[in-house]
Amino acid sequence: MHDFHIHQVHFIVQDVDGVAQPTRWTDTFTLPIAHAGGTPSVTHVLVDFRDPTIRGTFLFHCHLLEHEDGGMMAKIQVQ
Repeated sequence: MHDFHIHQVHFIVQDVDGVAQPTRWTDTFTLPIAHAGGTPSVTHVLVDFRDPTIRGTFLFHCHLLEHEDGGMMAKIQVQ
């Protein structure tokens, strides 16, 4: 499992493996574990970049420190 977090903006989890989720803004979401056989789950999110002043680099990462320290993080660049 991975506790997904994004800095500076919020997101809505639209669905997990095709199952619609309750609509609510958040900045952290626990991603489900892989399915039997190792097939990863799929989660779709809608990130809130509507405000025209939201520009720059946004870090997203796993909140589990061992995972984050192991490199489970990336950046989104918004121009």
